[in-house]
Amino acid sequence: MNEDSALEFFTPHGLEDILNFQVRPTPHFLENQDRMELYQTRLSKKNWQEKWKNLIFKNT
Repeated sequence: MNEDSALEFFTPHGLEDILNFQVRPTPHFLENQDRMELYQTRLSKKNWQEKWKNLIFKNT
């Protein structure tokens, strides 16, 4: 929230994924397979799909 109590979003990769309930790896994780494995492990541990049924997970 800013000084006026308004929400501010930092979206370096755009708002499209947020508005469409999509979760995808950042370019950092897409750089190599080891990072993608770490990304997948983190997703599994967070169990977001159980909490938020409408999320769509992408690997690109």
